[in-house]
Amino acid sequence: MNYITADYIFAAQQQFVSGQVIAVTDKGHIAAYLPIENVDPLLVKKYSGMLIPGFINCHCHLELSHLKNLIPQKTGFSGFVRALLANRWKISSEERQIALQEAEQEMISNGIAAVGDISNEHVTLPLKSAENLYYHTFIECIGMQEKVVQENWLKELEKIKAFQEIRAAGPVPHAAYSVCDGLFEQVKSFAEQMSLPVSFHNQESVDELNYFKNKSGGISEFYKEFQFDDTDILVDGRNSLQTVLHKLPKTTNLLLVHNTTASRADFEAAYAYNPNLYLCTCPQANLYIENRLPDYNEWIRQAAPITIGTDSLASNTGLSIWQELLTIHQANPAIPLATLLSWATINGAQFLGITSNYGSLAIGKKPGIIHLKNATPTNFTEAQIEVLFRASTY
Repeated sequence: MNYITADYIFAAQQQFVSGQVIAVTDKGHIAAYLPIENVDPLLVKKYSGMLIPGFINCHCHLELSHLKNLIPQKTGFSGFVRALLANRWKISSEERQIALQEAEQEMISNGIAAVGDISNEHVTLPLKSAENLYYHTFIECIGMQEKVVQENWLKELEKIKAFQEIRAAGPVPHAAYSVCDGLFEQVKSFAEQMSLPVSFHNQESVDELNYFKNKSGGISEFYKEFQFDDTDILVDGRNSLQTVLHKLPKTTNLLLVHNTTASRADFEAAYAYNPNLYLCTCPQANLYIENRLPDYNEWIRQAAPITIGTDSLASNTGLSIWQELLTIHQANPAIPLATLLSWATINGAQFLGITSNYGSLAIGKKPGIIHLKNATPTNFTEAQIEVLFRASTY
């Protein structure tokens, strides 16, 4: 048995406690909390700073890891997509697998315990089969033409089956501007029948706002340039979320990702439609692509829990939830550290449905234990991460 303590422990109640020792098995399971005076001091390893659970990365595109440093920054959403398509296939399968392994190791080193990972391909199957991290794979469905919905859906089902043979997986719609009604319905029906969490890229850019006004702006220009037929994507002058909200799952956990241009009315409407609503922010990706952040004060006013994602190495310089929190803190220093850590741990575990083992330093769990060196609740910007115990994988 290992006995560890620190100046502060971000405990199972999502608050900082002191004067406690955590008893941890050699495999990382939390066995007990003990008053520090009840444990032989010679047995206790004390860390300077704080102990927190492993991070939950709710939104990642691991299969884009080979694009690190290849996509120009701050080009806007349509510029980003153009660069992504131009570079995505300029690499061998072997090089992609190496990039995937390096990206996963980066997440492990940065204390990430579980990942909600977007997949369009099978390329991450070998990596996920090794079970080095917990993954829920979101099979991202894209299809704008009603006439090929059934054909597209059968392809998505094949991917879902392949990933479900490893572990948790299910379909998700990509975004309001890239999924026609028929494909939305297939995803919604499947997810609700299987009680699967669903993520959705929502109101990520001004381009998306303009597209749903009258099919103008960067997305429309992109479609015309690449001769994509978007006739079946219907717009009516409302914004994207208001247009497609009823097409999203109503009874399962629903994650709205990015929400950079979302309003209070949007959040309220979404929560009224689905009270299992979660919000996800990927701040470094927002800055990388459009050089703007959401209004987090508005997010905090909402009832929906907030979660954190890294997005991909195509749109980020690294895969670190801690760095995402520091980015939020820099722009919003009034948000308490305990709140930020809740976004990065228990909220994400709740969305993915994995709180039995992840998200908090609770007895019986193996959530991963991170040491934030020399951090205090009010002074943490220079803290460094040390992973003391790895999380359970499955």
